[in-house]
Amino acid sequence: MTNKTVKPAAMACAFPLAPLVVALLAVPTLSLAAAPSSVATRLGWLSASDIAQLPDADKPPMDATCQGAWATPVPLNTPLGDIDVSNIEALANSLSYDDAGGTELSGGVRIAQGGRLLEADSGSISQDRNFGRFDGNVRIAQPGVLLTGEQAVVNINTSAGQLLSSEFVSQAMHAHGRAERIRRFSDGVLIIDRGIYTTCAPGSRVWSFEAKDIELNPNTGVGEVYSAKLRIHDVPILYLPYFRFPIDDRRQSGLLIPRFGNTNDGGFDLSLPIYLNIAPQVDATVTPRLLSSRGAMLETETRYLTKNFGSGELQAAILPNDQKTGDDRKSASLNQRADWENGWRARTSLNYVSDNFYFTDLGTDLNLANQTHQERIGEVFYDTPDWHFVARAQGFQTIDPDLLDVDKPYARVPQLLVSSERDRLPGWQRGLRAEVARFQRTIDDGSAPEINGTRIRLDPEIRYDYSQPWGYVRPAAKLSHLNYSLDGDGVTGRDNRSITVPTLSLDTGLIFERFANDGSSQVLEPRLYYLYAPNRDQSQLPNFDSAVTTFSYDQLFRDSRFSGGDRIDDANQVAVGLTSRWLDSDGFEHLQTSLGQIVYFRDRQVRLDPFTTPVDTSATSSYAGNVTLRANEETSFFADMLMDSEGGKLSQYSVGASYLPNTGDRLYNAGYRFRRDDPSIGQKAVSQTQLSFVQPMGPNWKVMGLWNYDIKEKESQEALFGVSYEACCWQVRLFKRSFIADAAANNSPTSDRSRDAVFIEIVLKGLAGFGTNVDTLFEQNVFGYNQLEHKKEGF
Repeated sequence: MTNKTVKPAAMACAFPLAPLVVALLAVPTLSLAAAPSSVATRLGWLSASDIAQLPDADKPPMDATCQGAWATPVPLNTPLGDIDVSNIEALANSLSYDDAGGTELSGGVRIAQGGRLLEADSGSISQDRNFGRFDGNVRIAQPGVLLTGEQAVVNINTSAGQLLSSEFVSQAMHAHGRAERIRRFSDGVLIIDRGIYTTCAPGSRVWSFEAKDIELNPNTGVGEVYSAKLRIHDVPILYLPYFRFPIDDRRQSGLLIPRFGNTNDGGFDLSLPIYLNIAPQVDATVTPRLLSSRGAMLETETRYLTKNFGSGELQAAILPNDQKTGDDRKSASLNQRADWENGWRARTSLNYVSDNFYFTDLGTDLNLANQTHQERIGEVFYDTPDWHFVARAQGFQTIDPDLLDVDKPYARVPQLLVSSERDRLPGWQRGLRAEVARFQRTIDDGSAPEINGTRIRLDPEIRYDYSQPWGYVRPAAKLSHLNYSLDGDGVTGRDNRSITVPTLSLDTGLIFERFANDGSSQVLEPRLYYLYAPNRDQSQLPNFDSAVTTFSYDQLFRDSRFSGGDRIDDANQVAVGLTSRWLDSDGFEHLQTSLGQIVYFRDRQVRLDPFTTPVDTSATSSYAGNVTLRANEETSFFADMLMDSEGGKLSQYSVGASYLPNTGDRLYNAGYRFRRDDPSIGQKAVSQTQLSFVQPMGPNWKVMGLWNYDIKEKESQEALFGVSYEACCWQVRLFKRSFIADAAANNSPTSDRSRDAVFIEIVLKGLAGFGTNVDTLFEQNVFGYNQLEHKKEGF
């Protein structure tokens, strides 16, 4: 097996002795104890209780799921000295010379040099000091590595040699094993004859890997294994006559972790990724995939680096003759990024699928998704300390079969955008946003007249910022200009339309702070924001990319209620808000509450669609507020709400709680979201609960899950539950996921609306694993998941 991201895999090393630079000293010392029968004692395994009694500086790194750890004679963090300049310390109980001039050592032989150590019962050095032989309880060590054996022969000049009847420990990999013989050649190549390797604790060998020959070549970064068997306990389950694997961070071709599971509409799902290291700047992953209900599929991913155009990934997949649809199913995507000097950057993303139901029918693993569009975009960015420039071309492939042409997004071919960075210092500040964009869309189904065109928008702004510790005053003036050149079936000839709207605003706020005797403080921040813009008739202007923004407390203090560039607000209003904070003596904010409302002095005539949306005549907005309560650094509660100012009813609110302890091993989230329907802005009613958790059950077991339930529809929108067992050298995780394809585009005629999938993940630590990765799904849907300690450990 191999991986794109590779961990060092060297299981043993030979002791490289430099020419002796000090004489061998015949100094009495304690001899090595006789080899004990226990592997644990012989190789330096310490139990968790033994480690707990050691000083912190001497404690070896220990996995929480293990009952102990390896402690090598030379600790893992010991610096390794240069053998050409490091002095040698040599000790023995007795020393003698033979007739040929060689040196004989006996009793407690110990040779140390630059973080390397050799111990034996006896040894001999040849007359020319080129060769050494060591017998009886031989121990060879360097940082984090230990080898033992009955006999070692070393070429002192070249560091070549061999060790017979050897056992070895690699502390970094939490691994140990044995071999009939370990040979090291002068070029650093290591050969392990008839070796056994495992990362399990002594006496608990759940799995082991046995091979006739293992060759580790540090010059190429490649390990080669011949006639290998994988054993679970003592039962062989896999035989490989030959395979290659990496022993350092250089990429190597080979097998990646297989994935398998089962879904209700695809059947048994098995993928076998093959990694290809094509060149230093190019690699690829080719994945044959079998879906028992649909057929054989091929997926590919190619990654590349270029000298002048950055890096990118090219993905493609094909399922010939889907057994359920009879069609060829295909997808492709190209994503490229370039980051040049002097502020220039670029991004390209091109995506394609052959049919509307590709993702729900053939989505991979636990990341099946509802999608309605495939984006095709190319962007170039140029940034300076004061200015930002974007050139963009953007289009979409719509894969929702029920979406009318009039509801499909416009392509922007192209869009040019220039904006200035607003000065952050108090005083006069200027800003500019300028855009030129061409919008294009084809109407073939007669759902609406076809209107395309070029839009020019300019928004120069000037503002004065007067800020003091007690508050601030920020008057601002902006002049917005819109110009259109329209064409298409819905207009006559070349149609030019334009408007210009000035906008004035005044943002003011005060800061009151009161301190208590215990050092805590309460802060009150009243804020008033006045906005004025005259009404200009915009009923004849198209809507290419604009929408009404979601109303919230922060929206009270924005100068536009629209996103996009097709509408300029008409406004005569004042927003009033109040924020209160409570901080303890250490400055930790325990409570923050905000409440506000907009008072309107005239009706809002500007709408996205003046023919279907009535004029907004309300005198005030809804009350908008939010609350965040942090009981401590681990536990927090939050809520936000919108309340109708006339009827006093909550039109929208959400509440939630989160618990993420400092131990970083668990989390809990719970929330509820409610929203009333609002046909005027196309808003649908929502009543949903959200629950998620990760909970350890002792040092080895862990359960995790998420559940989103739609109370209004009385159905579970998303549910996933998993159980994980992690031991010292292996891990297994079992997951079941179900979710609803909530858009018509995802109701495939060959798939059920309700998706169900079961997946298993098995990892043999230090060797390989197979299964699927659930982490991506939890990262996207579970608050705080990235902060868990298991993420740092690659759980």
